[in-house]
Amino acid sequence: MMQLVAPDCYGDFADELHEMHRLRYRVFKERLDWDVRTNGGYEIDSFDAL
Repeated sequence: MMQLVAPDCYGDFADELHEMHRLRYRVFKERLDWDVRTNGGYEIDSFDAL
């Protein structure tokens, strides 16, 4: 299932957003070894700010 979270609701879904970024880190950095920017076990890119 996919959920779209609007920026004004980020606080209500903080746990889910943190888990999403941790999962992206595990998949894209650890598993696939892609050259992605990471920070403290999270994968967050410029598209997350849109």
